[in-house]
Amino acid sequence: MLRVDFNSTVLDAKAFIRENKVKFLVGIVVIVIGGVLGVVSALNFNEVTRVYLLRFNVFLVLTGDRGFGGYFLVRWLLLLAMVLAMSLVGIRPLTCWLAPIFVFIFAYQALLFVTLMFIYGAVRVLPLMLLGVIPFMLIAFFILTFYMAFVFCLAKNSPILRINDCKCYFKSVGLKFLFCAIIFAVFAVLETAFVFLLSIGIAY
Repeated sequence: MLRVDFNSTVLDAKAFIRENKVKFLVGIVVIVIGGVLGVVSALNFNEVTRVYLLRFNVFLVLTGDRGFGGYFLVRWLLLLAMVLAMSLVGIRPLTCWLAPIFVFIFAYQALLFVTLMFIYGAVRVLPLMLLGVIPFMLIAFFILTFYMAFVFCLAKNSPILRINDCKCYFKSVGLKFLFCAIIFAVFAVLETAFVFLLSIGIAY
């Protein structure tokens, strides 16, 4: 029977964070910059329209245009796409520096949407955003930063010098990618449940 030692996993994660403080700091700075720019961009909108908000997953739930399965899949696949992109650029030490760009894009889009929703929906969306969206968004920030640090370490410690090295690289990445996929799936289900529960009574 397969057992997961959660205590050992937590300790390993803490040790990894301690050993890669600079990488995590880079991730935090990237998230802060992306988030601030997202907020600033939202505040510079002359008018927040319903048509523009229809590009976002949560708003489609509020309008009744997206169901439970659709919201979950979009959320899950988006996060997996970020991890996959970081995995691909981490194949070489030089290209791995593109990984923070994907974290930046996610932070920018997330804070842009959150700010626009507060501007458009005001108090009506407060519980939905504070309990159903923002907590899971912060979890996604942490996991993406963790994975970015892992990609940096892998590119540094196990650089691909020959074609044969690709197999080892993708084997190492594959296990972490699968782990991220499972974690994201669990949190995407929880987020979807909270979003649908907290969106009851809100309609646009």
